[in-house]
Amino acid sequence: MAKYQGGDLISFTNSTIIPVSSARTFEILTFASGEKATILGVSSNEYIVKREGSNINHSLSHIIVDRVTERVIAVDNKRYSRILQKGLSFGRAVDKALCEGKKVSREVWDGYWCKQTVGGQMDNNLPSWEGDFLVAILKDGGYAIATPYQDDMFATDWMVVE
Repeated sequence: MAKYQGGDLISFTNSTIIPVSSARTFEILTFASGEKATILGVSSNEYIVKREGSNINHSLSHIIVDRVTERVIAVDNKRYSRILQKGLSFGRAVDKALCEGKKVSREVWDGYWCKQTVGGQMDNNLPSWEGDFLVAILKDGGYAIATPYQDDMFATDWMVVE
């Protein structure tokens, strides 16, 4: 099964030289570290790839592409602007948020979680609240106390975001 599908944006993690041959030609493609390409199509053993800023499509082996690339996660329409680290477990993400004061999210979310310190009285009928809480910043701009579901606790797609 292919790692990527049509429409995925990928980034080369290292400078990479890929030999490409067909019945008529032999060429060497060089991709710089961080260079991006779009997967246009997928066959049983090849990707059709179009590098960013080019009009030429290339057929590249799954084996080579899967080994030297990663999927670029678009952050358009997200409450965060940049992904700093990804592939974290729930425990590691919560540790980053609580102990290091980072913002954390899952790939499937538009918002994020962060640590918030609360001190004071929210209402005259309630006791004074003090302490640290994990707060969910929601995609619509609202917020709530962060409450993980079972899927969240077993997920490994947690990310540190800005």
